[in-house]
Amino acid sequence: MKTKNEKTKPAINRNLALVLYLMLGIVTAALLVMTILASAGVEGVWNGMPIVAVLSIFGVALAVSVVAFNPKKNVYSIGFYVSHIGIVLFLIGSLVYAVSGNVTNAAPPNVSSITPTIEYQMNQMGISADNLKGYYNQVGKSDGSGEIIDLGFNFRVADFKTELYEDGQPKHYEATIEYLNPDGTVDTEKLTVNHPIYRGDWKIYLMDVGTNVYGFQEVQLMFKKDPTEFLSNAGIILILVGTFMICFIRPRDKAEDEHKKKMKKKAEKAGERA
Repeated sequence: MKTKNEKTKPAINRNLALVLYLMLGIVTAALLVMTILASAGVEGVWNGMPIVAVLSIFGVALAVSVVAFNPKKNVYSIGFYVSHIGIVLFLIGSLVYAVSGNVTNAAPPNVSSITPTIEYQMNQMGISADNLKGYYNQVGKSDGSGEIIDLGFNFRVADFKTELYEDGQPKHYEATIEYLNPDGTVDTEKLTVNHPIYRGDWKIYLMDVGTNVYGFQEVQLMFKKDPTEFLSNAGIILILVGTFMICFIRPRDKAEDEHKKKMKKKAEKAGERA
């Protein structure tokens, strides 16, 4: 029992709540302005620092909401905290990726598909097949800017295998990636669709394969650099856990429990009388 002099902690910190509402208002207004500018044909509205700034304010607002409210300590309130912390972590990971992350595509040749006949024909056209068989440590940025990205390692596609269904449709792709180390040794790693591999700061995905005009295979790879991917993944997990706690684990209501007990006693008394 609480005494008259004992103060109950308020369910919301009004000062923090005002800060929260102000920041959410700024985010809403900024998104409206950015939408209008994008509709008017202004380029770069949704790229770079404008959207990073808006997401940063929104992330701070979520962090404030975690400490501004003081809900009752139950499964529902814990889920509230867990989900909001997850959103903050996800936004932090996304913001860091927007600032320092990178993604690009490349289509290196499958070295094993450059046969002596193809090599001879290319040499006749003045194209050196030896350069194609070498190792690569740079790829061009796929946004058309012409920027060259240094991967920090030397690689090539040494082999490529395709497993087909009975009707001839591709069932399984597997690329053999070779890395040339500074000491001259070579590491080999298998790469398949939906199972990326890591090398240095990069995550490498196998996307597709095709045959070019010279007759050898070109393997479509995607290189993604995301230094805080673990934060984004942790945020997603916390969001799912928190949402489950809020939506599917309903806190017990004391009044409802008392009502059920009374109804049960009445039913028992009625049974005894009968």
